[in-house]
Amino acid sequence: MSTDIGPVNKRTSKIDPDNLLSDNSDDYQALKPEDITTLVKGFDFNGKTGIGIVWFVEGINKTRKQMSVYVTLVDMKAKKVLFTERMTGEWGNNKLRPTFGYTSTYLYCVKEILDEIADKKYKEWKSTYGG
Repeated sequence: MSTDIGPVNKRTSKIDPDNLLSDNSDDYQALKPEDITTLVKGFDFNGKTGIGIVWFVEGINKTRKQMSVYVTLVDMKAKKVLFTERMTGEWGNNKLRPTFGYTSTYLYCVKEILDEIADKKYKEWKSTYGG
């Protein structure tokens, strides 16, 4: 399986980071599945075909100690969402969690989501969507 984060880097380079921060807790989970469809249509997959996976990080909520993402499977040629599901990763409830730094917190949330996919969600998704 090959990886290429070029299309994501290209797309995110156009985002003004100063517009990402919010003090409003309602902004934490503002995206809907139809928003993900719109975002996918705006990607340039550089002629790649097949199925790709994109994580759309919706937000990090320091009060809830949570990160919210949409895990999304995409038909890269058609720019079509095949599957998307919102998942959250939490920090603060595990003795092994990193105790310092934004990057450590972010990565721990990613680990939490990956663990949930491996332990539970993959079987659930395979049963629901076939394969």
